[in-house]
Amino acid sequence: MLPKYVVHSMSGRARLRHPLLLDDVNREKARALLAREASVLDVHPGYASLLLLLHPEADLAALCAKLEESLPLLRETTAPAPRCPSSSFLADVSPRRLELRLLTGMSLLCVASAFLDSGKLHMYAGIAFAALAARHAWTRRKAL
Repeated sequence: MLPKYVVHSMSGRARLRHPLLLDDVNREKARALLAREASVLDVHPGYASLLLLLHPEADLAALCAKLEESLPLLRETTAPAPRCPSSSFLADVSPRRLELRLLTGMSLLCVASAFLDSGKLHMYAGIAFAALAARHAWTRRKAL
């Protein structure tokens, strides 16, 4: 059975989320330890989480046991860390999902204002969409 901090796992991928990983030192320590394992292809840090890219035959329970040896506080059963550090209104929305919703909303507003022949609104919505798209491309440039 997998620990509670394994919030998602499937063949080749797993997401670990724990309040202990909010701390940059602990998250980096866990990332470095997991990156040395032969069955781990890559480790991507997130907000209080780590995304593991694994060999399909990797034993996730054994990896978690090794991780708990190095960071024993992971054994404590606590609720997963909040997904977004912002207000309680946005507590259940991840920053990336919020960014994508804003991009979608601006694109819809831009298209709708074009059909309504609202020149100024169309221009401002287009500028806002371009700024959001540029920010999105810049922050995700390594994945592109």
